[in-house]
Amino acid sequence: MSFSRRDFIKTAGLTFGALTLPSWAYEAQAAASIYLDANKDAMADAALATAKKLGASYADIRINRYRIENVSTRERQVQNVSSGQNFGFGVRVLINGTWGFAASPIVTIDEVKRVTAEAAAIAKANSAITRKKIELVPTPKVTASWKSSFEKDPFDVPVDEKTAILLKINEAALSVKGVGFVNSSLSAVNFNTTIAGIENADVILLVGSDLRREAPLVNTRIQKAVRKKGAKVFAIGPETDLTYKVEWLGDDLGALTKAPKALADALKTAERPAIIVGGGALRYEGVHGAALAFAKKYKLVKDGWNGFNVLHFAAARMGGLMLGYAFDGGIKALAAKKPKLAFFLGADEVDYSLFAKTFKVYVGHHGDNGAANADVVLPGAAYSEKSGTWVNLEGRVQLGERAVFPPGDAREDWAIFRALSDVLGKRLPFDSLDELRAAMAKVVPALGQEGLADYGWAEPKLDAKVSGKIADYPIKDFYLTNSICRASPTMQRCSAELVHGQQWLEAAE
Repeated sequence: MSFSRRDFIKTAGLTFGALTLPSWAYEAQAAASIYLDANKDAMADAALATAKKLGASYADIRINRYRIENVSTRERQVQNVSSGQNFGFGVRVLINGTWGFAASPIVTIDEVKRVTAEAAAIAKANSAITRKKIELVPTPKVTASWKSSFEKDPFDVPVDEKTAILLKINEAALSVKGVGFVNSSLSAVNFNTTIAGIENADVILLVGSDLRREAPLVNTRIQKAVRKKGAKVFAIGPETDLTYKVEWLGDDLGALTKAPKALADALKTAERPAIIVGGGALRYEGVHGAALAFAKKYKLVKDGWNGFNVLHFAAARMGGLMLGYAFDGGIKALAAKKPKLAFFLGADEVDYSLFAKTFKVYVGHHGDNGAANADVVLPGAAYSEKSGTWVNLEGRVQLGERAVFPPGDAREDWAIFRALSDVLGKRLPFDSLDELRAAMAKVVPALGQEGLADYGWAEPKLDAKVSGKIADYPIKDFYLTNSICRASPTMQRCSAELVHGQQWLEAAE
């Protein structure tokens, strides 16, 4: 049996609905850790000796141990506490100028020998089709170790103390007028299956989402699931061409509460069912709650699989939610309060007529709709002109570096607000991007670590009463969805020709 890189680091957690885990769980984890620490040198020697015997000119072994803990709360209750530990190792060998890799979650000396032999067999098989052989310079044997850096080991903090912090945050949020529920987990608004993982779904329900235009990469993954793995796709909404077979269930949102027979039958036998709720549906009252109820009824969330997905198509939406940037009722409710002053950060997809009597400050680039309606423009840097922390659709935290400097008087966004804080006499406590990132990570630790953030699963209880029909989809012009595209002559021509049907005359040569 072989394992991929993903397989050998999969979580094998222990989940309990209590504040503490039983002692036997910690004892089992401790025993595994002691075995690993006592035998890692012997396992490394076994891997290198086996690789050398099989003809490898180079070999390395990486032994990994991950500790995981998740605590989630809702309002004044603890909903879930889980703790686990993952083990695994990977062996890489170079034979005949070709790499071979194999891995396993079973960390024993015999398993190391077996996996090393498997990596050698893969390298030899690959060498038959390798055009350019790899040559490495001679290097001495290296033994090294690494562990995450921290000021205070989070696993030394008692679970009671962690839950107390979360409950305190919830209590503060509940004290704000208009807040109906508070959840310390963002899983209910995340694309939980992940972009790559959606291609493993066997039954998929799309609700109010034109994936081909809203999220082409996700659409491609589903196309692969349909064509290569036989996945069944159902959809609620106006019919559109998604490039693969879809069974359309009409545009009535009532199908969420009473699933048509074809969908219900497919879900009964599905092993990895999924739902994707798009912006075309979320604008209707009760859809979010109905989708969560649907997921619970048909067991879309189970051990090792989370099939509940919300599709955001606004840049940095997940990052903003992680930071707590949300307003009850959305932009219209905010405008109804008639603020005297409002800052708009790169916000070009806004109906500025709602803020006719508000003094508007726009921080952004490309002089689009926001700049045209602003009373004051503070020129910011485009994404390619600044370093930043980005969070994608599936909640994956990524760090980006500046490619070029911003033009003219434009500045990075954080520098604009840092300078403004001085003028207002409310100086912000950071003078560099690194200091800002450190401060941000203290507030939201997940934003300080690259990779897929773990939100756990703790769905809120929302109103599930839903009615009405999905009229249309939010994105009307795929080629002009943001200010950068709208400033591009190439994208403008794509829109004119491919969306609006304009014909272009070209001179004969």
